[in-house]
Amino acid sequence: MKLKNILIVVKDLEKSKQFYHDLFGLDLVLDNQGNMILTEGLVLQDQKLWKEFLKKEIIPENHSCELYFEESDIEAFVRKLETLYPSVRYVNRLMTHSWGQKVIRFYDLDGNLIEVGTPMEQLLIRQEECGDYETVHDVVTAAFASAEHSDGGEAKLVSALRKSSAFVPELSLVAVCGGKIAGHILFTKVTVGEQTALALAPLSVLPSCQDQGIGQALIREGHRIARSLGYEYSIVLGHPHYYPKTGYRPAGLYGIRPPFQVPEENFMAVKLKPDAAPLDGIVQYDPAFGV
Repeated sequence: MKLKNILIVVKDLEKSKQFYHDLFGLDLVLDNQGNMILTEGLVLQDQKLWKEFLKKEIIPENHSCELYFEESDIEAFVRKLETLYPSVRYVNRLMTHSWGQKVIRFYDLDGNLIEVGTPMEQLLIRQEECGDYETVHDVVTAAFASAEHSDGGEAKLVSALRKSSAFVPELSLVAVCGGKIAGHILFTKVTVGEQTALALAPLSVLPSCQDQGIGQALIREGHRIARSLGYEYSIVLGHPHYYPKTGYRPAGLYGIRPPFQVPEENFMAVKLKPDAAPLDGIVQYDPAFGV
């Protein structure tokens, strides 16, 4: 199965067809009695036809969805928009997000929300290499420089874990954005009773690249690789509002107990395989953790 088309409802098919041609270069593929199919799969449907079919009122500017386009020369696009459609209604004029992407949001002639943004840098996640060690040290240090519960030793911990028997090379990953390392994650072996599991620590993203989904992408890729290697559980000590986004729950639900006093909500685990048997024991970390 694949997504075939996106349909939007318009009052005037001809005017809307011209609008999307002028701004986005979309051309007519098929005119089918109240439906116009444009290139790139966008379908314009006459509002009267839509209302007759659904028997529902049309709600312009409902902000429940948007059409997203990418444009490298966004300043030129803005000039074209202002020249051809000076009365267009804006949600936000050209702005730059904290992660460096420029975007503009506005409504088409019928209140359908449109966003135009500059292309995002492609994110690559790969296994860490020896030549990355110095850069990873700097990334980890920068990531925890202002962290609330940091002791400043995270970069040294990564270095020590690389030399330990708990180290799994396939699970030391870097995130590369724009050709530069922007993040790092490390999973190492721990034991719970007599069973082997993984500990996620640390997860690091450069401050300038945070809030872009890089950390979650690293976690998910780490989980994927861990499953392929046969691991069934991953454990983390961290923020109770962040890690549940990638499946972590209080570790006690799985019979996993910490070797130190910690709020239950901060000590979490995720079951990497649905059929994994429950555990029953206290986590034993590698000596590098100093626990």
